[in-house]
Amino acid sequence: MSMYNQVRNMEPYIRELVGNHDLLTTYSLSDKQHEILKDIEKLSLKELRILKTVMDIGESGRGRLTIMEKDGDLKDDTFFKIEINEKAEIILSRFSKLLMYNSRNRLLEKIVTNYFLGSYLLNGLEVLLELKTIHEDPSETKKEEWFGSDYGIDWNLEHKALVQIIETGIKQDSYKHFLVEVDVAENIEVLKEEFITWIQEGDGLYPHRMVHRNIYDEKIVFEGYVYNYDGYDFIDWINAYRYESLVAAEAPIAAKTMDVSKVIVF
Repeated sequence: MSMYNQVRNMEPYIRELVGNHDLLTTYSLSDKQHEILKDIEKLSLKELRILKTVMDIGESGRGRLTIMEKDGDLKDDTFFKIEINEKAEIILSRFSKLLMYNSRNRLLEKIVTNYFLGSYLLNGLEVLLELKTIHEDPSETKKEEWFGSDYGIDWNLEHKALVQIIETGIKQDSYKHFLVEVDVAENIEVLKEEFITWIQEGDGLYPHRMVHRNIYDEKIVFEGYVYNYDGYDFIDWINAYRYESLVAAEAPIAAKTMDVSKVIVF
């Protein structure tokens, strides 16, 4: 079954999820998250990957419009259509491939903590439906396995290095630690630049890249790409795109007694 048809099979559940939890509006990141988690934790790994893929496509596949009044009050914060000239299956492959090595817990966390989960899910469905209508090709029967594959990492600490990724924030920095194959760790600075280039310079719709248009006092003050990624996204790209195997993962407790081999700052 094609990736697109697998998404369509989950469409009724996705729409019901949005409706049941009133996810079209922003929600408090406490009780609401717990309710959503109870609903989605019953899903299989494959279904969680489909849900996350649709959510990510919905985030990148619509532009974000923010209108501010002269006095600083928010007048509007909504989404608008952007031009997309790729087929649905191509976009599904690009976005879902990043999730190949994600664990259930990582997927659950990423889904329930997304502030605009409902809007992104519905945006994603709409984008895929529109693209399939425009670019549908009955001769395409390619079957992708990325939604359903399950991978595990060998936690033997031999021949592995501990990499620390620092994410700089407005209020405070956050620190994440990853266990990485030694040869990968030695090349980690170059990989970071390749990852950023992949997001910023790729043609078409890309994960972690969104079109924003900001209007202040009836004037456009910004229009262009905004990028949103973290250390986990970087590691996902290393595994799925650069090495196409599981060469890096969040460090287990046992590994955190090791000396940090490399430090990367985002």
